[in-house]
Amino acid sequence: MDKDDYVNSIIKAFVFKSSYKRFPSDYEVREKLQTKDIYHFRLRKYLLEALENYYHKEPIDLNTANYTIEHIMPQNIEHNLLWQQMLGEDWQEVHSLYLHTLGNLTITGYNAEMSNKSFGEKVNGESGFKHSHLKLNESIAQSDVWNKKAIQRRTNILTDIILKIWKYPEF
Repeated sequence: MDKDDYVNSIIKAFVFKSSYKRFPSDYEVREKLQTKDIYHFRLRKYLLEALENYYHKEPIDLNTANYTIEHIMPQNIEHNLLWQQMLGEDWQEVHSLYLHTLGNLTITGYNAEMSNKSFGEKVNGESGFKHSHLKLNESIAQSDVWNKKAIQRRTNILTDIILKIWKYPEF
């Protein structure tokens, strides 16, 4: 440890570790976030809050606000032909792989109203994403369909922000 530069010494220690405690590269973060189960991730609220607050000088607090986490593609689509058709012929695989991922999650105050509604209703309805003042919901509101490509595209957009918030250290 360099006593004159203690903070950077600690950062370097994490960057150069070889175990799971090391600082992951941007590539590793991007790859992992494509399919990582964020919904069951212990810090999911913190992550989504940080993404939303990246845009604001007046931050929101998910612990005190009336917001909850919403699955854009619903958790149960077994009997929902509209969602199955939108996801395509391999809908079961897409649903299984992308349900709890970053690209399919957002925050809203209208979780109960959205529930298992169609994507069109979730976007255009009275409490839909087009009427949301949250930045996290803008890219959803601009989408015509919600499928594997849309989820991957949104994951990439949010990952870009994550990599700005938590930058890989440079020395």
